[in-house]
Amino acid sequence: MMDGLTKLLLRRYAPNDPRLTEPSGALAAVAKSTASLPDTSGIKVSPEALEKATGMIVILSSDKYSESAIFEAVTKFNREHPEYMSNSFVLPTATNGIPAGSWVLTNIEDL
Repeated sequence: MMDGLTKLLLRRYAPNDPRLTEPSGALAAVAKSTASLPDTSGIKVSPEALEKATGMIVILSSDKYSESAIFEAVTKFNREHPEYMSNSFVLPTATNGIPAGSWVLTNIEDL
């Protein structure tokens, strides 16, 4: 199931994303099969497990969105929510299977 922040951001920045139109059961199946660990092509990790292991929520992956789209979304979010700015950033390098250039949030429990 897609969390509320992801759904909100997809509606705002990627309204044509197919994850917004799929039934919720399909969303869970897609989420479990999308993230993979580096150097281990046969192992799949769900976004929930990745979040639990790293403390990071991937908002926009650089695999799916352009650098300019990610930069624009991060900038707008950080301006609208300065209280979360220190927890909202673009990864400079690939980390725990999350591609470099992806927008992540860390340690935000009240969103």
